[in-house]
Amino acid sequence: MPDTGTACSIRYILLIVAVVETLLFSGVFFGWASLVYVLKADGFFTHLCDE
Repeated sequence: MPDTGTACSIRYILLIVAVVETLLFSGVFFGWASLVYVLKADGFFTHLCDE
C-alpha cells in the first residue's frame, strides 16, 4: 500500500492529466462548428461535389 506522500502525488498527477485531456479534447468538440464555416468559405470540400 502506498504511503500518504505517494498517494497525494499520484492524485495531483491524475488531476493534471485530466485537466490537460479535457482542454485538448474540448477544443475538438467546441471548435468544429467554427471550423466548418472556414472550410466551406475556402472551398475545402469542393472536390467531393458533383456540381
